[in-house]
Amino acid sequence: MPLSPLDVLDLLEAEPGKLEKRRLMKEHDSPELRQLCIYAQSPYINFGFASVPEPINFMPTVIQDSFAEFFDIANALRDRKLTGHRAKDIAGNFLNACTEQQRKWFGRIITKNLRAGIDSAINDAWPGSIPEHKPALAEPWQDFYKKESLRLKHCQPPWLQSVKLDGNRGLMIHNGTTW
Repeated sequence: MPLSPLDVLDLLEAEPGKLEKRRLMKEHDSPELRQLCIYAQSPYINFGFASVPEPINFMPTVIQDSFAEFFDIANALRDRKLTGHRAKDIAGNFLNACTEQQRKWFGRIITKNLRAGIDSAINDAWPGSIPEHKPALAEPWQDFYKKESLRLKHCQPPWLQSVKLDGNRGLMIHNGTTW
């Protein structure tokens, strides 16, 4: 019988070795496990919670399909369709209706604190799952200028230059509609 994605997360948390974690992730691969890992580790997804939410207005709920309901709530939080006290109530009520194992893992995922040691193993097991952001780095002008194909014939030393004092650069992320 295949393990549930939450059982696999329990195994990954208990396993100290990166190679074994990668093997377990490949062996027990499922769309739900991948999505849970991506939600927990992607730097481009934020749910807006620093701690596991407790509901302000507790309303008993019955969970039919915990993964589908969790993904619906997580998507609404990610897209900022749920915010403020309403987000706390819905997420908190959902977590209160979950089993202990579900509460543990779903709570860790929405707070972006999985604590299973799989951040570097995700892209090893499933290449391209977590986007990696690598800022463009410049090469020294002397090396660039030595490339004949890139050299401007009219640009001969001496030239004007300005110094970048602090080494900081601005990085922006475009998600398709907003910056």
